[in-house]
Amino acid sequence: MNLNKLFLLPVFLVLTLPLALADFQVEVTPVNDHIIINEPAVFNVTIKNYYDTDEEFRVRNFDYPVWDITTQPLSNPITLAVPKQSMRTIQIFVRTLQYTQTPVGTYDINARVDAETRTESAGLPLRVSIKSTEPLIGGYLPNVQTTLDVPEQIDPRQETPFTVSLKNLNPIKYDNLSVKVSGSLINEEVFTVLEGPGEGTIINPESEKSLEFVIRLDPMTAPREEVIEAEVLYNKRKIDSQAKKLKIAEYSVTEELPEKKAFLKSSKSVKVLSNNPEYEGNVKLPISTLRNLFTSTSPDSKLVNDGGKKYLVWDVSLKGEKEVLLNVSTNYRPLAVIVIFAAILVALYFLLRSPLTLSKGISDVKRREGGISEVKIVLRVKNRSPEDIMHIEVSDYVPHLADIDREVAMGSLHPAKIMRHPKKGTMIRWYVEKIEKGDERVLTYAIKSRLPILGELTLHPANARCRVGRRNYVASSNRVVAGA
Repeated sequence: MNLNKLFLLPVFLVLTLPLALADFQVEVTPVNDHIIINEPAVFNVTIKNYYDTDEEFRVRNFDYPVWDITTQPLSNPITLAVPKQSMRTIQIFVRTLQYTQTPVGTYDINARVDAETRTESAGLPLRVSIKSTEPLIGGYLPNVQTTLDVPEQIDPRQETPFTVSLKNLNPIKYDNLSVKVSGSLINEEVFTVLEGPGEGTIINPESEKSLEFVIRLDPMTAPREEVIEAEVLYNKRKIDSQAKKLKIAEYSVTEELPEKKAFLKSSKSVKVLSNNPEYEGNVKLPISTLRNLFTSTSPDSKLVNDGGKKYLVWDVSLKGEKEVLLNVSTNYRPLAVIVIFAAILVALYFLLRSPLTLSKGISDVKRREGGISEVKIVLRVKNRSPEDIMHIEVSDYVPHLADIDREVAMGSLHPAKIMRHPKKGTMIRWYVEKIEKGDERVLTYAIKSRLPILGELTLHPANARCRVGRRNYVASSNRVVAGA
């Protein structure tokens, strides 16, 4: 028993001596070293730096191009900086590049780690076991390049076509290649045949294909961002995939519904709809100034002048609804009532008005000692009716301050009466036998004041009376101010 221990002790010292004397040490921990031929083997490599200085170490691969060693993210060359008297770990990926040279079996990769600033090196023991070559077809790994061509934004009211383009990069014929397009907007699968790419400079057109798909949506699909993914599968194994984002666009539509008309009244509705339940915006409807006076809206609108034109403007908010109706009602009936009433008043005026018109004026004013001494007055009586008028009586009054000047000619028709009135002064009256339609009579007389009248002399209106049929009419003249 003691002899065995004595024999093993030198052996142990011989094996551990290199480690004790090494200035750095490499340890490899397999994460996944049993792989399918198209998968990478994964190892964690820990480098322990026993130097008294910070060092940079480099991984070298001597089995390239049969085996490839990479990192994620990609680094070329693969280096690792390790502080003095410490250690760091890096994860590496090992994969075969020559499928025909690496059938099922176990392989030791020829690799090592070098201290970049020194001459020391250490072996990098990487052992990979390939357990299956099932993904290979005819010695080649399926490789189809997929390009998904989808617009960045789509309108849900329209059909949106898009394409999935396939390009075969390996000399493999796919008899039943599956292309799946999936997402919340579309879920379709088609099968196609894809030939090999050809040999040399000869390109096989059947090695490339473009498949067309169409997105069909409910027009009221709400605006949002979606993802569409295209997957290429062969024998239920994914070969390639590509995903792209797209946006469903927001839209709004303003539609004027047919106008409903009644007697002097009309109504119409404007429908505003959007695929965004929270849509907010403005709606403008042109309107004339006159029509606006007789127009009401529901909900309420405001009148805006834009570019010399007037518009009814609504601030629209759907508030979770898909659409909203703006109602416009125009009612000219109140205007019609006003017009009819005015027409009745005009008709009554022409029906009830006096057929005579009487105007009073002054043709001559004489002054004495700074005041008014004499005034000549003219009365004009006109028949404005379509018939002759008989027996017209015209009366006028002269103020107490003045008397009728009988020495002045009183026109072609002399007064029938001149008499004093206890309150109104002197009354003068004419009787006109007949005035033909459209004709007039001119009556004149003069008055003379007893004393000069300083300032103004106001003459009261005259009046004319007649009888047409069973009705008596009175026409009054205007008031006249002499000396104004």
